Amino acid sequence: MILSPALAVLPEARLYADSNDPELIYVDMLQPAPAQGSSVIRWLPLPEQEAYLVGEVRFGSGANGFGHIPGLPPSARLLPIPWEIAPVFVWYRQGDGIDVVARGKTSGFGPSNAVFNGSVPLDSMNTPLFLAAELVCRAQIAGATVTGKGDSGELLAALPKLSFGAQATWDATIGQVLLELLSGLLKDGSLSLRVELDHPQYKGAEARTAELRELALLEWAHRIQIVITPELTLATPAALVESQRSSMQIPLGLDWPSGASFPLRAVRILRLEERNI
Repeated sequence: MILSPALAVLPEARLYADSNDPELIYVDMLQPAPAQGSSVIRWLPLPEQEAYLVGEVRFGSGANGFGHIPGLPPSARLLPIPWEIAPVFVWYRQGDGIDVVARGKTSGFGPSNAVFNGSVPLDSMNTPLFLAAELVCRAQIAGATVTGKGDSGELLAALPKLSFGAQATWDATIGQVLLELLSGLLKDGSLSLRVELDHPQYKGAEARTAELRELALLEWAHRIQIVITPELTLATPAALVESQRSSMQIPLGLDWPSGASFPLRAVRILRLEERNI
């Protein structure tokens, strides 16, 4: 199983150890990339002043592998993070709201590529597109303990005030809105989160702590999302939330001791501005 936090953080990737095989390294590519060629999308002209979008993006390694990763022993074997199959959204600004151009699904393990297509008015090609996906797989806490708790009443009181639907920023995801809320609740003491490392004096302790805090916040955000909008994901545009269930209790207790299995989660966003037609 993947061990978290990462054993190394590079500008474009995180490297994770395996719980059973010391030579196996999982690579998490931090930026989505074109599945083929140099462009994620291309446009085709249609009659009636429309344009047709065709795209393919990957969230894992491509055909050329991971590129050069410094510091690894020659015996290391690299595998991509085994993300589960996940929905992908592509949207753009339309007036005061948004329009979803296309939806797709990742292929899961390996390159985790997603194919999508859709049509838009020709003049809408002048606005940026946003692509987002929530990725998740199982991992195991190693060398740390994460605990958290909170006041569910304070959280429920804050939910109706969130910038969803018509109040949402057009390029915001549900995850971004909820993470902003959670950061505020942590700041005012309605939530508490503690990350304790077994060896806090080791090099990289700050990065390890930051990664685990991020994963804990994403877990809280996910728990809120599946209660208030169970049919969507953290990567869904916040403008698509038409209503929310805010009367149900949301479990805020976190208890991840070292060795515990937990969801390794990420929301990946890519701004697309290619205009080939």
